[in-house]
Amino acid sequence: MPAAQGEYKQCTKCRKVKHVDEFYRDGRTKDGFTYYCRPCKTAEVQRHQPTNARLKSEVEQFDTQLTWLKARLPELLRPDDLAKVKRAFVEETGFELPEWPELPEVEDKPFDLNEFMAMVEPPKNSESNP
Repeated sequence: MPAAQGEYKQCTKCRKVKHVDEFYRDGRTKDGFTYYCRPCKTAEVQRHQPTNARLKSEVEQFDTQLTWLKARLPELLRPDDLAKVKRAFVEETGFELPEWPELPEVEDKPFDLNEFMAMVEPPKNSESNP
């Protein structure tokens, strides 16, 4: 449904009063149009695209490293060390990894996850280097 002839709205970004045809429709707002005009909205989206791409790349790199580490842990550590790594990982990150096998609890010297991560270097992703 096209907007009425006399409908105008102020862009909250550039503060210019423009016809509503210069705004995208948005059913979540009271008047049914975005807060920013089309040029301002486009500029805002383009401003965030590099950040979003960088974050996506970092998440993909972390997933690759985590997959590599989980595959290598059993061959790098004894079972009691593996239990320490799992416990330290959960304590530091708050993430429980259900696909890890259940391991016995070990209560001797605390395991230093940072020290372990320094020992084990996952493969570098050559595409991620800025």
